[in-house]
Amino acid sequence: PDLELLYLTQIEGVDLFTTPYERADEAMAAAHKIRTFNANLTLSYKFADWNTLYTTAGYYNQDGSNWMEFTLGGSMKFSNRN
Repeated sequence: PDLELLYLTQIEGVDLFTTPYERADEAMAAAHKIRTFNANLTLSYKFADWNTLYTTAGYYNQDGSNWMEFTLGGSMKFSNRN
């Protein structure tokens, strides 16, 4: 099993590409921050050296809104054997 935890804080309306950064900018320091928490638990089962099935259950919280997600999937490995 794999457990993934993520906590992220982002200032609303700011992105890393177009917003100039100024350390002493009080407006940015006082701006609303979007807080996101995410926890995912993934279980996987590998069989026949080329097939994997997995399932992931995730809990999300963003600014007080909560939801859960469930993913079921698989993967196949293709190789060229001569």
